[in-house]
Amino acid sequence: MRRLGMLVVLAAGLLVSACGGSSGGGGGSSADPVGAVNLLVNTMVAKQWDKIPAQLCSAKRDELAPKYDITKALSAVPSSVDIGSILQSMTLGVKDLAVTQKSVSGDSAVVTVKGTLTTSLPDDKLREYVKAILAAGGQTPTDAQVDQFVVVAKDQFTKGRPIAADVDVVKEGSAWLVCGDFTAGA
Repeated sequence: MRRLGMLVVLAAGLLVSACGGSSGGGGGSSADPVGAVNLLVNTMVAKQWDKIPAQLCSAKRDELAPKYDITKALSAVPSSVDIGSILQSMTLGVKDLAVTQKSVSGDSAVVTVKGTLTTSLPDDKLREYVKAILAAGGQTPTDAQVDQFVVVAKDQFTKGRPIAADVDVVKEGSAWLVCGDFTAGA
């Protein structure tokens, strides 16, 4: 059961570390470097994974898209877990989000992103998620075992992951596009 517990913790960590989002404010725009980062953050909060690639620079789109798209990061979660249901119930955010322009030179800029990546999931969905992961290990978990791992997973979800990154942003055509990974340190 210890190995299954580690799987629960790992899966919870994947969900938190792959998530980003904004705790509120404007939607962002690709008209300037800071707006481009805010737009990407808000797209993630809205769980609009299909819109992420268009907000990334062409040179690094294939490399970066999976890092910002939580659905790609969840390939390690057992297929018996209904990820779609979990994602629909999940709330994503960034607590104390601060996005500021550090420098700009022509069509290149550096934007500083700081905050804490957060995830929340209703208790019933979290129990469902934990139970499915434990059952994927081939055992039938007891309610006490599920409760034990729910506490661990909830801690992973609610404490969040601090981020502090300088992100490259480039102008392609008339739009500024993110060309770096602000979730790397999370």
